[in-house]
Amino acid sequence: MRPVRIGLVGLGRMGRTHLAALRSLDGAASVEAVADVHEAAVADAVELTGARGWADGLELLDTADLDGVIVASPDPTHAALVSACLDRGLPVLCEKPLTTSVADSASLVERESRAGRRLVQVGFMRRYDPAFADVAHAVHDGRVGAPALVRTVHRNPVSAYAFEPSTLTENSASHDVDLLRWVTGHDVTEVSCSSAAGADATFAAMLLRASTSGGVVASTELVYGPASGYDVGLEVVGRGGVVGTRPAATGGDWTDRFDEAYLRQARAWVRSVASGQPDPDGATALDGLAVSCVLEAAERSRRAGGAVVPVERP
Repeated sequence: MRPVRIGLVGLGRMGRTHLAALRSLDGAASVEAVADVHEAAVADAVELTGARGWADGLELLDTADLDGVIVASPDPTHAALVSACLDRGLPVLCEKPLTTSVADSASLVERESRAGRRLVQVGFMRRYDPAFADVAHAVHDGRVGAPALVRTVHRNPVSAYAFEPSTLTENSASHDVDLLRWVTGHDVTEVSCSSAAGADATFAAMLLRASTSGGVVASTELVYGPASGYDVGLEVVGRGGVVGTRPAATGGDWTDRFDEAYLRQARAWVRSVASGQPDPDGATALDGLAVSCVLEAAERSRRAGGAVVPVERP
């Protein structure tokens, strides 16, 4: 079979991570088109892959002959780019979050539904990480009984990315919310988010608490600061046992910790594009919408000093 022809929009850190994963697939994928507002980034990717280059992702979609698209551009651009992929019937792997608003996420879900087939996958790559997947499978297989408590940890070093306190609720916590829903199979019904004193552009610590439709309670520790290595973890307390990931703090960032997950995600997604069958392990547009609803409630709670806020859905 010929390689799957991929367009990649966004060539920052996430775009380069996806590019490296695609190039590791032993010829299963061919990067045919790339786009970024930074000319030098486009030039580097074109030299590396032989792809055609654009400054505008929408122009790429209007011109290039593709089988699928990866959207790794800044969060506010996701809605328009995924919408354009849906217009063209193109499978799209969109970096999280799906969009920056509940309304935009809901619109994409509705449009995909009208298309009559699943085209959107959201890049919650922790689903493909062996350590996190082992925990999920232990729960799904009933090895710890029905889950009662879920705890996640998500700490970032200062150098990880441009930051303000709301970044933790509006972006970082998306992975933790997806893990909670994926592992338990339940929607989140209410949240509260409390900040430690003194949050600013160099340090923030928050505790996000959640309750699910199945009666599971959860907590997520969110930290960004100079004393933090990159450290993420998941623990599930079930009615018949406990399972969790091992501590794995690193001096790098998420792209170092999850190299294998990005590779596995890319392999599974490219296979799904080639076969026309969505990857059953991948997060859907509906998952992306559900996470958007929780994040919006969490930020409302944070701004209200940690009040308990119901998760509203369109």
